[in-house]
Amino acid sequence: METTMQMQLAAAAAAALLLATGFTTAASAAQTESRGVGWGCPSKCGNVTIDYPFGIGENCALNRDFNLNCDGQDSIAKLWTTTHSHNSQTQKRESQITAIDYEKGQMDFVMPVSSFCYTESGKNLSVKPDWLNVPNAFTVSSKANTFFTVGCNTYGLFRSSKGGSKFSTGCVQICDRAPKKKDVGNCSGFGCCQTNIPAIGLRDIGAEARSLPFDKKVWKFNNCSYSFVAKNGWYDFIPEDLAHLRFDSAPLVINWAAGNQNQTCKSVDKDNGYVCGLNTECVETEFRCGYRCKCKDGYTGNPYRLHGCQSKDFLLYFLKIHSH
Repeated sequence: METTMQMQLAAAAAAALLLATGFTTAASAAQTESRGVGWGCPSKCGNVTIDYPFGIGENCALNRDFNLNCDGQDSIAKLWTTTHSHNSQTQKRESQITAIDYEKGQMDFVMPVSSFCYTESGKNLSVKPDWLNVPNAFTVSSKANTFFTVGCNTYGLFRSSKGGSKFSTGCVQICDRAPKKKDVGNCSGFGCCQTNIPAIGLRDIGAEARSLPFDKKVWKFNNCSYSFVAKNGWYDFIPEDLAHLRFDSAPLVINWAAGNQNQTCKSVDKDNGYVCGLNTECVETEFRCGYRCKCKDGYTGNPYRLHGCQSKDFLLYFLKIHSH
């Protein structure tokens, strides 16, 4: 009798949970579908977890900016954007995503390194600048990224635009010999320099490495210059990078905001187009370009789903009776 009663309680709790998540009535299903939370939407691509507002496939994402592609199978699959792109001299391509942080509203993009190489005679061997473009729902994080340039007799340009105006910043370094390990800190200016990303909510950025007038003595230990943007803490300069950089791409952090770019938590109309679900709070973004959502204290779940934030006490009760 006791076991039967426990089963009945568990069933009742499960029914209540389904009702709370909005899947048991036609009205709730219609609201949920409008949030892109449909059945059969993939929840994983490689090692990256996919959850709303992101999605893979039709009716799985908030909008086209959050719609992603998954290339491959199982743990080796790679996640790609559908509307963001890299532009180089030779090709335009989608951007790879290696991580999504739903709590911070950030994700890791992969951006190729820009390089400038020349021959022993001083002839330009190759010039490879690179650009990253993201749509309105995303911005390049100024707090989580740094612009690096590696080389001697080198300058690196960080290019971007804002409000229709183009601008560049960067750093330069001159050295007549190869630095040794005792000479360098973490990109201290001898063989490697760095600068901050402008904190103005950028959506298109470019990295370009260039060389100062040819010096054969420098060429012997550094025939290529490199520039790239990388997430803070990812890159540590070593003198060997002057002879051959250890990587050809680097991860950088992109902010994302599900709310309209022209709205903030103070200006949004919560009765018209508000993307946060029930039992949630609105969170301002780094540059106040749109907004994010989080569950209220005492609730847990996905704040972008209509009924995604559930009471922690209710869930604990459900799990407790279901475990007996």
